[in-house]
Amino acid sequence: MTAPTEGFAHSNGVRLAYEQFGDQSAPALLMIAGMAQQRIAWPDALCEGLAAEGYRVIRYDNRDIGESTWTPGPPPRTLGKRYVQAMLGRRQNISVGPGKEAHYDLDVLASDAVGLLDALQIERAHVVGFSMGGMIAQLAAAEHPARVQSLTSIMSSPNEPSLPKPKARVLMNLLKAPPATDPDTLAEASADMWALIGSPAYPTPREERIAAAHRSFARGLNKTGLAHHMMAILATGGFAHRLPRVQAPTLVLHGDADPLVRVEGGRLTAARVPRARLRVIRGMGHDFPAQLVPTLTSAITGHIANSPAL
Repeated sequence: MTAPTEGFAHSNGVRLAYEQFGDQSAPALLMIAGMAQQRIAWPDALCEGLAAEGYRVIRYDNRDIGESTWTPGPPPRTLGKRYVQAMLGRRQNISVGPGKEAHYDLDVLASDAVGLLDALQIERAHVVGFSMGGMIAQLAAAEHPARVQSLTSIMSSPNEPSLPKPKARVLMNLLKAPPATDPDTLAEASADMWALIGSPAYPTPREERIAAAHRSFARGLNKTGLAHHMMAILATGGFAHRLPRVQAPTLVLHGDADPLVRVEGGRLTAARVPRARLRVIRGMGHDFPAQLVPTLTSAITGHIANSPAL
């Protein structure tokens, strides 16, 4: 297998940092990361495993994270109020655009993904997303069907207000004031959060969580990235009504122990996407434990191999 290559591409008015694994003449597989998660949140072993199965694997930093373009200025001022309203199940009308309440929504991030395919001269790709990245992938498949050959949505949802909220202990952690901004304190806080949302049946050592946080910080620490991504999710609102437009063969993967994006979100995605298949993984939370990488690799490649060309 060829060594990974890195680069930058201009897409939808921003610059996206990306990395490719495998043969660049192979079928493309685009991997979209979650809220405030850099591309390296996709495990190297997963990317390498997918590439070894004959795919051109592309992972990238969404805008406002890692080495991609960051939105200038302060975070959205109304985020706290809007988040509490969302947790109460209230539908919201948030203005979207430069200088508005939300600088962008998930549709803009889906257009970023499609623009990256344009920049790399890829006509169609298998698209895999986790968490917020799963939402982006679902919207890309719904609104840009000609560009998505297959869809795999992992630990995600259609963002409907009626879905169960994060478990109380997770919600309280999300609502806490951010800690001091020195890397060591932030890494400890990150490890605390992953301890809450990680897979109970497949625990990851705390020192590995801390090392992963420092690896991300070394690539870039945007203090407002989480706020912009969260506001994009809130501004988009529920989109289950758009999922019947998805034409791509779809696989939904979700852990039954996910305390952040509850398994009901995955079930709703599978129910609304025509002919989607749902696989619930016992003991999996909201992370990618090393023990499950072979399972996930097999599930994704098996789905793609069994997906007929459109």
